[in-house]
Amino acid sequence: VGLLPAFTIGRIGCTVVSDHIGAAVDPDSWYAFLAMDYPRSAAIAGGKVLNPTLLELFYAHDRLHPGTTVDHLLAWNLGFIEFLYLVPVNLIVLWLAFRPSKRMPAGFVTVLTGLLYAPVRFLLDFLRPGGTDPPHFGLTFAQWSSILAFVVALYVGRRILQTGAPAEPVTRTSKEAQERLKIILRDDEEAQKHAAADDRGDAQRKKVELARADAARAEAAERAKAAKADEAAAAAADDGDDDEAEAAVEAKPAVEAEAAVEAKRAVEAKAGKPASKPAGKSAGARTGGKNKNRKR
Repeated sequence: VGLLPAFTIGRIGCTVVSDHIGAAVDPDSWYAFLAMDYPRSAAIAGGKVLNPTLLELFYAHDRLHPGTTVDHLLAWNLGFIEFLYLVPVNLIVLWLAFRPSKRMPAGFVTVLTGLLYAPVRFLLDFLRPGGTDPPHFGLTFAQWSSILAFVVALYVGRRILQTGAPAEPVTRTSKEAQERLKIILRDDEEAQKHAAADDRGDAQRKKVELARADAARAEAAERAKAAKADEAAAAAADDGDDDEAEAAVEAKPAVEAEAAVEAKRAVEAKAGKPASKPAGKSAGARTGGKNKNRKR
């Protein structure tokens, strides 16, 4: 927004020092009031060239009118012409930028500035002296640049109007700017606090989730350990049952032999024969008899 007013003020300086002198103007033309009168002394004084462009205009006039010499020449002051054009442009742009009722989309004022400046820059080159800027395909480099800038600004401006969001309101006084800055800073601080709180909450939730995961892993390990212990106990019980079965199998012949001896004794008792004794006991008895005989 501030670029256009600053640019306009710069054109006032160009007008005062005659920095952009254009072609000569016929004093009898209807638009002669827009031109400026330049003395020859402004072009050359004391043999020193002060303004080469203006001096070339005087020489061109002398060549067109041989035998005559003029001390004053009417010519365009392009800085002044541009300043006259920029005054209403400034009013339009600044009004659109600062009006409180309807805000323009963000960026539209900048695009509008380029859109309005390109035509005057294009037309002013037709008022410049011949030979100042060589043409390319009939137009100067500045004119081609103006056409390109106008087309780009037109396209971008259309897109902004279709999709752009309204710009933030511009404060008119430094006090309002200070208040708005405080609001913005306060909002930013609150947003940062909320973000920090959210981060702390996320960290706490992650910590709880990690603790739960550790507890679940520990519980799973305990279950696996208990399962292994149960498997070991079951295996030990199976081994004990196998040992008892083997012992029962080994003891079965002895039991059967003892049962046979008992059956034989019962038969002998019925037949009136003395009961036979087990082999081990008979041997013991014989040994005991021998010992008694020795004592005798």
